[in-house]
Amino acid sequence: MNEHISLLTRVQRLLDGFGSTAERLDQRSREILLHIAEFEKQGEKLNMSDIRFNPQFGSPATALGRLRFLLDEGWIRTSPHPEDRRVQLLAITPRAERQIVNTAAKMRQLLRDD
Repeated sequence: MNEHISLLTRVQRLLDGFGSTAERLDQRSREILLHIAEFEKQGEKLNMSDIRFNPQFGSPATALGRLRFLLDEGWIRTSPHPEDRRVQLLAITPRAERQIVNTAAKMRQLLRDD
């Protein structure tokens, strides 16, 4: 049991360190970022409302605050919907993609070492 606790603790520390030293992403922001990345990987684009009104991410105000933070800090970007310019589509930035790849590699290493 101790080795399981140790592994989970190391994974949690790794996730808590997601982002640069100056700007760690909290759990909810990470969830939103990874949700956007997952849909993007499948060739789909989410819009702001898809996140704001998804109860998984808290209240619409909380989700909007997290989206603004992710936008302001350069984790995600928006682009106009090709058919409806009022709708903003979401995508991860190259910076976010690098962070996801690096964190996943560290996690795989943790699992190999265990």
